[in-house]
Amino acid sequence: NYTVKDNERADVIAFKYYEDASLDWIIYLINDIVDPQFDWPLDRRSFENYIIKKYGSLSAAYSETHHYEQILQQQQVLFDGTIIPEKTIQVDLTTYNSLAEADRKLITSYVHEEQLNEDKREIKLLSTDFLFDLLNQVEEAFQ
Repeated sequence: NYTVKDNERADVIAFKYYEDASLDWIIYLINDIVDPQFDWPLDRRSFENYIIKKYGSLSAAYSETHHYEQILQQQQVLFDGTIIPEKTIQVDLTTYNSLAEADRKLITSYVHEEQLNEDKREIKLLSTDFLFDLLNQVEEAFQ
């Protein structure tokens, strides 16, 4: 498991872990990334430009309701520091309005898009133990 940092590219990660920047395609392959421009997490500036292009402005995205959620379980921190994440489900407006303030959450378009972008940061890296085997298999397949 690896978390992509802001402005970090796949070739930089490939160089860091495989000592070869040209092996960025392995990162794309392992993570089912077909279009790196769309499937790779955007840096903050690119993300905000994307939001402005899609919604007209940042304030429009912040004020537009994307969907409603019911909070099933609040985030908890256990005695050992383990974080149990909040659990929610998407609900309709009628259900949302029937819930207590503490049990509901309004998700704006900005927050929704930001979560989609942040979810892209969690990727897998192929262990270097398997790198040589994968490269050999790819070479054989293309011969």
